[in-house]
Amino acid sequence: MLKGCECEPRDPAQARWDRLRESNICVFDLNSEIAPVCYELGMALALGTPVIVTISAGARLPFDIDVEPVRVEGNAEDEARLAGALDHALYEWQRTRGESSVSST
Repeated sequence: MLKGCECEPRDPAQARWDRLRESNICVFDLNSEIAPVCYELGMALALGTPVIVTISAGARLPFDIDVEPVRVEGNAEDEARLAGALDHALYEWQRTRGESSVSST
C-alpha cells in the first residue's frame, strides 16, 4: 500500500478506458445495469478487443450486435457454452475494417 502519495484520484471514466485498453478479452453481462455495460461494450468493440456477451436464456438483446451472445441457462452446460465462446473470441478471425456496411443497411 502506498502512503503519502500526492496523486490525484483517478477519473472513473479514464480508469474504465484504461482497463479496457489493457484487456486481452472482455466479458459483458447484459442482464443488469444495461447502460454502462453497453457503453463499455461499445468501447471494447471500437478498440478491437475480443468480447463475450452473456444474457439469460429467453431474454432479448436490447439492440443488434454482431456478437452471438452466450445464453446462460443456469445448468451444467453453461460452462461448456462459456468455454466455447472464449475459444471463439480468442481464436477465430477478428473483425476487420473492411468495406462499409452503410450501403447494405
